[in-house]
Amino acid sequence: MSQILVVDDSRADRQLCKVILEAVPPREFLEASLGEEAVALHARHRPDCVVLDQGLPDMSGLEVARRVLAADGDAAIVMLTGNTAIDVAIGALRQGVVDYVPKERLSREALNRSVTNALRVRDLKQRKAAAHQLLEETVRDLRAKNREVRSFYHTLSHELKTPLTSMQEFLSILLDEIPGAINDEQQEYLSIVQQNCRRLSRHVNDILDVTRIETGKLSLDRAIHAPARLVSDAVASAGPVASRKGLRLLSKVDPDLPEVFADAVRIAQVLNNLLGNAMKFTEESGTIRVEARAAGTEFVEFLVSDTGRGIDAESQPLIFDRLFQAREGDAALEAGTGLGLNICRDLVRLHGGEIAVDSVLGHGSTFRFSIPTAEYVRGEEPSPAIPCVRS
Repeated sequence: MSQILVVDDSRADRQLCKVILEAVPPREFLEASLGEEAVALHARHRPDCVVLDQGLPDMSGLEVARRVLAADGDAAIVMLTGNTAIDVAIGALRQGVVDYVPKERLSREALNRSVTNALRVRDLKQRKAAAHQLLEETVRDLRAKNREVRSFYHTLSHELKTPLTSMQEFLSILLDEIPGAINDEQQEYLSIVQQNCRRLSRHVNDILDVTRIETGKLSLDRAIHAPARLVSDAVASAGPVASRKGLRLLSKVDPDLPEVFADAVRIAQVLNNLLGNAMKFTEESGTIRVEARAAGTEFVEFLVSDTGRGIDAESQPLIFDRLFQAREGDAALEAGTGLGLNICRDLVRLHGGEIAVDSVLGHGSTFRFSIPTAEYVRGEEPSPAIPCVRS
């Protein structure tokens, strides 16, 4: 049942409003003849709608509306105005009154329509507020669960890292035959175990990096480095794998490139990840190229290109998303965590650069990322001084 507060200093007018509105039951009514009385009744009962006369003895209807709306933002108010008070009615609407009815046009149809609309507006406001509150609670719950998941994976990764390191050390001891000689078959099996331990270790490190980046705990140890050295180190690291797969690994660095201000370990991580993907998805006798070139005066751009299978247009906008893996038919192209390229993007952005991919399915891919030059960083951050550590 809707409760309506009728506010008018004329008893006859209050009775008329009640008679008009009673034609649409069920409704119950509260009455007030003064503004202060109306404000007090509204505070006590919180009626569903207020039918409010603009002209009251102790205060204006606008003042009553202002005080009611200040206490209850969802209050549904219909203002009754005199025939010369249209400007007041417009002011009331701007203040938050839902509707107004000139007294000279007061009728059963007009008042019931306005009150019905006001009740609907109130209901919509309350539904919106409830939905907003539910959304806020859901967001809080999801954030809490996300923190729990991050904490779990961080703890799990640490717990896995210690025994993995120990296993790898003992495997190296066995493979070096320090405890005693092993036969070829044992050597092969131990090498497989070692290879998988290294793979698992990379996955654990990826999870640790993701949690550090998310929590802001991954810091960069930046210094001044020559792009040519960063490229040559990455090529030297990838060379043995490329050779075993029968791939040509080439490099090209523009002469006189400016030095970059970067964390060499993290840039190596980005280059090694891109090279690893390039070698994974390029068939034997294919070519992989690593380049560095100037990108204006502010950045150096590094490129890793291949002649492999390429990436379909639909996957390219998603390739850097966490856990995304390109698929061929109904199967993933290669098993993995789906974290590598996401970490690459975050590491490049932490340096102040960007990463992108250009690819044509069946015709290879080119990943390119930018790193700011040392001179550009000096201009942007004049203090403190940049350490001059040259690679």
